[in-house]
Amino acid sequence: KLVALGTIAAGIAHEIGNPLASLSAVVQLLKRKVRSGEIADHLDTLNEQIQRIARIVRQMLSFSRPSSQERTVTDVNELIEKTVDMVGYSRKAQELDIRVAGSEELPRLRIMPQLFQQVLVNLLLNAADAVSDQDEDGIIEVTPELQDGWVCIGVEDNGEGMTREEQEHAVDPFYTTKPAGEGTGLGLAVSYRLVQREGGDLSIDSRPGE
Repeated sequence: KLVALGTIAAGIAHEIGNPLASLSAVVQLLKRKVRSGEIADHLDTLNEQIQRIARIVRQMLSFSRPSSQERTVTDVNELIEKTVDMVGYSRKAQELDIRVAGSEELPRLRIMPQLFQQVLVNLLLNAADAVSDQDEDGIIEVTPELQDGWVCIGVEDNGEGMTREEQEHAVDPFYTTKPAGEGTGLGLAVSYRLVQREGGDLSIDSRPGE
């Protein structure tokens, strides 16, 4: 399904990109003729929304491409911001407050950026599921920091928490607490193995109510 999604996403991006470029060109032409007033303000708003659509399409295309097996020196802070923005477009996350906490500048790391994004997307979507059915407002907080020479990325939500048994099985393939048909039980399992393969670690700290 992921391979098919990547192929379809590339086609969608191409189909959206061409008319979007035409719209942008027309708006720029009109802006040169109308330099002030209410219509000019509307054109500015229209141009901002066109650029927003273009940015979403680029992010979707970038994420759906097959991941490169080459490690590149990457700005982790920037990658986190891009990933949080992208997840914010998903239907389940649109009503949530997803925030990046702290302002600590992390060192640039030699990593596979798409694999890093895949792990963070999985964690964020899991967090979104955890808070989606509760009465209070859902909050997800991403905390990047340095701890004893390690770059650590925390993803915390104010959902219902997990029992000890759920934690013990959370990274087992196909284990899920979601209703039938709503989860594959692969998100955390894949993330755990990707992080371990790259020499890192993924751990869960939760209890019922936290």
